[in-house]
Amino acid sequence: MSETKYDAILVGGSGFIGTAFAQALSQRGERVLSISREKSGSVLQSVTEEVLDVSDREVLESRFPEGDTVFIFIGQNGANFDVKSELQNLNNLVSVLNMRLPKKVFYLSSALAYGEREIPAEEDSSLHPIDPYSQFKKEAEELLQKELDPRIALGILRLANVYGNPMNRGFVGFVLKNIVSGSKEKITINGNGLQERDYIFIDDVISALLAVKEGFEGRDTINIATGKSYSLLDLVEKIFEVAGRTLPYEVSGKETVEVNRSVISNTKLRKKYGFTPVYSLDLGLEQALKRYSTKEEGVKDRKMLFLGGEGFIGRNLCEYFSKKNKCFSVGVHESCFPNRRADLIQKNPYTEKIPGEYDYCIHLIDNKVALDTFLEKEKSLVQNLPLEHCKHFIIFSSAVMYANPESEYGLRKRLLEDFYTEYCNERNIPLTIVRPFNAFGPFQIPYRQGSLVANLIYNFQNDKPTEINDMDAKRDFLYSEDIARFVERVLAKKKEGVLDIGTGKLTSVRELIDHLERSAFRKKPLIIDKKNKENIEYRAAHQDVLETGSMIDLDTGIEKTNQFFKEHQDIVRVCIEKNLG
Repeated sequence: MSETKYDAILVGGSGFIGTAFAQALSQRGERVLSISREKSGSVLQSVTEEVLDVSDREVLESRFPEGDTVFIFIGQNGANFDVKSELQNLNNLVSVLNMRLPKKVFYLSSALAYGEREIPAEEDSSLHPIDPYSQFKKEAEELLQKELDPRIALGILRLANVYGNPMNRGFVGFVLKNIVSGSKEKITINGNGLQERDYIFIDDVISALLAVKEGFEGRDTINIATGKSYSLLDLVEKIFEVAGRTLPYEVSGKETVEVNRSVISNTKLRKKYGFTPVYSLDLGLEQALKRYSTKEEGVKDRKMLFLGGEGFIGRNLCEYFSKKNKCFSVGVHESCFPNRRADLIQKNPYTEKIPGEYDYCIHLIDNKVALDTFLEKEKSLVQNLPLEHCKHFIIFSSAVMYANPESEYGLRKRLLEDFYTEYCNERNIPLTIVRPFNAFGPFQIPYRQGSLVANLIYNFQNDKPTEINDMDAKRDFLYSEDIARFVERVLAKKKEGVLDIGTGKLTSVRELIDHLERSAFRKKPLIIDKKNKENIEYRAAHQDVLETGSMIDLDTGIEKTNQFFKEHQDIVRVCIEKNLG
């Protein structure tokens, strides 16, 4: 038996969902072990992979390691298999778990175990499986509930139809693969094509697993689903719409042994565990198509230049875009966060030439000089930028243009917008001016302008009160990852002009604190209410490129930000002390 004690052990973790989950856990700094029947090569180097046959109880007992949490992925692919032998394998595993006594065990079951459903299935709904796969899931749940030591917390997780990764061999993956490969093969839709399923994007599944894992206790069953279902025909048409290409297809009309309508409620996931899926079907398919295209064609050789890429929003953009693009960050000010994803160009763009050629340039620098010298500084900047091959220029302005345009900050942003509008028009460079609303998220440093969420989280974690001028003041709070996705869609759609970035919803500071209490703190933070009412009336963003319902909700964003601050407490403290970031 290994002497290493792992934070998480994934049994059968080399598949589609397990591999993605192992990566997410590893990125959080957890020690992760993935157990499979044969070497897969699909997991990360940071994840320990061990070959272990669960059908051999003696080997399992001698080699199964210690771990705080165990996730069981046995039978996740839905392939034809022998129910009896798979149950025996699970029974072997349960015997070993009863010996090792991990704190928590989670079993990934399937929403198909409910069988035919006309109304959304709740977790206490009866199970009526109609095929070997769903029958196995039902019996596996019963075995765990009956035989697993009651001292071990047990979570039964019933997943809807998961998609979004080239490792997935399901119907969505099959269609996407045919599209990106240029195949002209006719797609056959079994049955009448009216079979309804709940399709949930892999990133939402991983986020849900992380949300449930934290603070789980006792025994519970949770549906992981979107709460919306689509027919196979509707699904195919949506894929074609997102891809901008159709494929020939036929409906077989043959009877199939499968559920015609599978509708699942996610009420418990939302209310008890504070998680709501972020990705609509359209947005999830968009992201999935990109991943299949990347796998098929290789990583795109697109070069992106971020001016001010070491700041709060800049770091988030670089983290997001560097996964599929070659990114370069110009840091005007020192950053204390290590492990940057973009290549750092250590030059001051106002005084030094920036080398290279770039497809896209994103201007994020807050030029804080006096108003009478502002334009001269920006003129110096553009002279040092290699914009000859620039396909799109994006300028980050601010929503202060609506709330307080006559402030010094507002006037600087007006000068910025006017200067680059004229500059790009003269040179026929496509220009987008974006006005983000109240952004929050990873890499934001407390006690800076517009850092209310960061202030609250940091102060709470350090038992400090937060001074609030006006508890009823309302803002449009925007998670930083949505800014990156917004920029991505601007570039994809070649959208020009002035665009808001926001949720389109106003939240009062009082409501924000309630969200913080519910999603992160589990108790009220210390607040000093100064009762200074605002004279300025703020509005919400006018949404354009990002549609309502496809953005990260406030609770999820707060939870992600809180986790980032927990993992980087020392670094954040240094940033505050040295006035960095």
